[in-house]
Amino acid sequence: MDEFNFGKPARLQVSLNPKVLMAAGALLVAALAVYGFMSMVSKGGHEVANAQVSAVQQIDHSQDVLAQTSLTSALAAAKTLYMDNGSYDGTGPADLAGVEPSFTYTDGPSPNPQTVSVAMQGSVAGLASMSPSGTCFYLRDDEAVALTYGSGTECTGAAALGATAASW
Repeated sequence: MDEFNFGKPARLQVSLNPKVLMAAGALLVAALAVYGFMSMVSKGGHEVANAQVSAVQQIDHSQDVLAQTSLTSALAAAKTLYMDNGSYDGTGPADLAGVEPSFTYTDGPSPNPQTVSVAMQGSVAGLASMSPSGTCFYLRDDEAVALTYGSGTECTGAAALGATAASW
């Protein structure tokens, strides 16, 4: 019988250079450090952005409160005139200024919180004041219904006559 033999089986030997292993390990550690740093910076950036959004919302809200406060003060003046006259008929901006001179009253649009736009008919009064945030707030007093609120872009007492919400 014929026999053929290739010899002893060969062993695969891989030799790794320790310098290459050290360099690969250093790159891995550096990549993890950069990833960790970037994650931390990203989280901090999101926290700053959220804080800025919150600050802007608080500023807008405080600006809105200024306009709303103007309306409640103007309403007190309007109620005083209503009690004296039994109606809002014939009551206008000059009459309100005589009772509460802290504000400017107009039958045109309100450009700011210190100016209250007025529309009065019978037992119904509509008051509007523009907030620096760009929102106009409405207050509608109707003896037959209840005090109603609203907001919009048209900032006139006439627009406030359409207010139907239970609150701002």
